[in-house]
Amino acid sequence: MSLSPEVVEVLVEHHRKFLDFLIPRVGTPEAAEELLQAAFVKGMRRVRQLPRAADVMPCRRGRQLR
Repeated sequence: MSLSPEVVEVLVEHHRKFLDFLIPRVGTPEAAEELLQAAFVKGMRRVRQLPRAADVMPCRRGRQLR
């Protein structure tokens, strides 16, 4: 079970953005990091079901960004 280099690149690139999104919602950077790590582990367990990075379109509030 492994992630493609493209998916790893996207995850690393957006780590800070994920944390910045989570911190105000969970209260502390530590709680946000725990939640983010738990989500990553869950994703690793379902790696075959994850889309390829090239197939994922960025979106905001349900609308695709172009």
